[in-house]
Amino acid sequence: MPCVHYKFFSKLTHDTVIFDGLHITLGDLKRQIMRREKLKRCDLSIKNDQTNEEYTDDADIIPSYTMVTVRRIPGTGLKSTYNRHANNCSKPSSGSSKAENCSERQTEPNHSIPTGTDAAFLNELNDFYARFERDNKEPATRHTPSTDHPIIKLNSTDVFTALSRINKRKANGPDGIPGRVLRACAEQLAGVFTDIFNLSLAQAVVPACFISTSIVPIPKNSSPTCLNDYSPVALPPIVMKCFERLVLSHLKDSQPSTLDP
Repeated sequence: MPCVHYKFFSKLTHDTVIFDGLHITLGDLKRQIMRREKLKRCDLSIKNDQTNEEYTDDADIIPSYTMVTVRRIPGTGLKSTYNRHANNCSKPSSGSSKAENCSERQTEPNHSIPTGTDAAFLNELNDFYARFERDNKEPATRHTPSTDHPIIKLNSTDVFTALSRINKRKANGPDGIPGRVLRACAEQLAGVFTDIFNLSLAQAVVPACFISTSIVPIPKNSSPTCLNDYSPVALPPIVMKCFERLVLSHLKDSQPSTLDP
């Protein structure tokens, strides 16, 4: 489910705001945080954790699965962009024309950004992202492991280490299993995932639930107007990321020291 992870500057852990659609405006995010935290007579300063960009306009678009840091600013309460426009319109400086222009700006809807619940828009995005594979007629083939090469075998200690190092703040994939659960239960899950990983390597087959991925369209700018203005970001299951790291580590260790990385 689309969400934004937030934490106050003085805290170590993140909380989550859930919403409908592919993104949320800064103003709506502030209102939800203030309602959730029961804050009054203050404003909020919100900064993107990845880019360190501070959102300043209540109309700014914040994509889902973004992680932000929040600071409280003493004030008289949250003011939306709509209220600022209304205040500007109430005091026109050059006759009634300015008030009319402001009124148009308030009521004019934003058609440039479709809502995330628009099925036609989501299907159109899916076709747009898959356009490069549409002409690929080559069927998938299963690779049979050669008897000359030993099968990779993982041990439970390495799997436990990989699970215990999971970043709790990372967004989960379509399986819905958050990283904090895998990390907290690493000791109990290590043996189970070791058997699954080794069976997958022995049969040269990856479980379908491991390779399913959620594609999240992230706007490249604050006002996307076409499909090419969205960047697809893949969110695979966190377990699959651990599996890939373990195999990569094994492959690196098996290479000769003279090989140039």
